[in-house]
Amino acid sequence: MGRDAELQQLATAFEAAVNGRRGLVMVVGEPGIGKTSVCEQLAAQAAAVGGLALVGHCYEEGSLSQPYLPFVEAMRSYVLARNPEVLRADLGQGAADVARLVPEVRDKLGALPEPPPGDLEDSRWRLLQAITGFLRNAAAVQPLLIVLEDLHWADRGSLDLLVHLSRHLDEARLLIVGTYRDVEVDRQHPLSATLAELRRSANFLRVPLRGLTVDEVHRLYVAIRGHEVSWAQAEAVHRQTEGNPLFIQEVLRYLVEAGIVVKQGDRYVPQEGVGAGIPEGLRDVIGKRLSRLSEKTNQVLAVAAVIGRDFRLDVLQSVTTATEEELTAALEEASGAAILESRSQPGQPIGFRFNHALFRQTLYEELFSLRRIRLHQQVARALEAVYGRRVDDHAGELAEHFAQSTEVDDMRKALEYSELAAQRAMAVYAYGDAVCHYEQALKVQEVLDPDDKAKRCDLLLELGDAVQPAGDPERVFTTVAEEAYTLAVALQDGDRACRACARALGSVHAAGGGANFANGPHYRSWALRFEEHARPGTREWVCSSFWTAMQL
Repeated sequence: MGRDAELQQLATAFEAAVNGRRGLVMVVGEPGIGKTSVCEQLAAQAAAVGGLALVGHCYEEGSLSQPYLPFVEAMRSYVLARNPEVLRADLGQGAADVARLVPEVRDKLGALPEPPPGDLEDSRWRLLQAITGFLRNAAAVQPLLIVLEDLHWADRGSLDLLVHLSRHLDEARLLIVGTYRDVEVDRQHPLSATLAELRRSANFLRVPLRGLTVDEVHRLYVAIRGHEVSWAQAEAVHRQTEGNPLFIQEVLRYLVEAGIVVKQGDRYVPQEGVGAGIPEGLRDVIGKRLSRLSEKTNQVLAVAAVIGRDFRLDVLQSVTTATEEELTAALEEASGAAILESRSQPGQPIGFRFNHALFRQTLYEELFSLRRIRLHQQVARALEAVYGRRVDDHAGELAEHFAQSTEVDDMRKALEYSELAAQRAMAVYAYGDAVCHYEQALKVQEVLDPDDKAKRCDLLLELGDAVQPAGDPERVFTTVAEEAYTLAVALQDGDRACRACARALGSVHAAGGGANFANGPHYRSWALRFEEHARPGTREWVCSSFWTAMQL
């Protein structure tokens, strides 16, 4: 309702993509304004003209954590739907690289040769090009619409990949549509710099969604109720909701559930002034709607909220204390109230999704802290069991849950999974993600054993390896390596001290960018320290001599 002009813009962009003019569109607006609904309508239109829609999601902090996740979700759905012969042709020479992100590729194609060795930048380029080639080949067979939801929560790797695709898929039959909350993206937000870069590419389009007008609210009200309603009622709803479609729908559901509007025959009639019964804000109406559900349903939904916006039924069954009949009834009630939607696919575990992130956030934030901690523990253990052999692929998610615990064994697991998630992010050149995981590992280690200086030193050294290629070399030689070096000296560990010096000097070099970088005070200080700790005849001594010679 009220989105005809925006849908026409999107349909025109997809038509251009079908004709070989790759497009990039950003659908933007506040929470609940209808970004997902518009994209779903576009997906239906694309399917009607022979296109294929692939959807990937970004998740709020504390939920699923995996490099390139929205692209992984989109590519995974394509991989699972294709037969091996077609998939092999689409992937081409990049099959092994894509399989590093989407393990289901190996399930479909069997053993694949390992990608050839190379330096970090060459290997990262090869991965990005493998994904680019895969999408180009797939789009040549069938026009593609890729929808990336909630980019305001995107990881750094996904944003980098988005920029790369915008530069290298000019003639592909592909339209990429991203959604984000413009009210949450300021100049310091990572997405802001990405958007500035994307605007330089050809065929970039920004489609803002704003609140519906009073007339559009009236028509939506009539469409939902199935009969004419007074203009005064529509004006009251518009005044309180400012035309936000999700707010409007939730308000209208609440008015019926609360008995403020009742059905008489085939009409809904207000029992009192409608304006007086409308909650003040979107979160307020969501809270009131949740309180209309049974106590058992709210208990089940609270557990689901800890798992995440998307959750598997088998995980929920493992954690909740509800009987099978109570669980089924709760999910049925929540689905009937449009709080949840089923996400089940043939051959995949049964799953559900909160219809909007605000439902999940409201339930999660209302949990008592001790109960939330206990639920995170239970969810973490349940996820370990259901992921089985592929537990490593979900290391970031498991780390998030275990890190909420206060038990020593759980904290050890949080540390283990955080390091594993960081290493896996480094392996696919998602350096920003690796930085986040190493920083979480440091926080966990500080709680687990603050006196273990050797472990903290090692984590700082690993963090330094990620921070430099993530684009902040100055942080390495001024902060990260400095602390690691101080700990190494306190431990009287020359090898660790040398490693800290080597990382610092490499970062000074990366930050210098000119022929005179070795003449700066940071370089001289670190070179002297390296020379002090390097033992003659060792590899470190050779490296130290090299860095010292650079000053001559």
